[in-house]
Amino acid sequence: PNPIKQGDDLNIKLGVNTSVKVNIYSVSGKQMLIIGTDNLSNVTVDVSSLENSSYIAQFVTDLATITGKLIVMK
Repeated sequence: PNPIKQGDDLNIKLGVNTSVKVNIYSVSGKQMLIIGTDNLSNVTVDVSSLENSSYIAQFVTDLATITGKLIVMK
């Protein structure tokens, strides 16, 4: 869900087993979280440590890089 509430997880369904790196940045560009996984089709990222704000979420695989807006509201 977006916005994400405190304690919620960001669930990413990739469709195929692949390695993925998840980067979450503040809107000022500071890296807030980084998660890396190998050979998974579903990835769960715990974002409960993030403060109320908008973030930029970047998902990097061998095939593509996808960037989107993420909102955390407690």
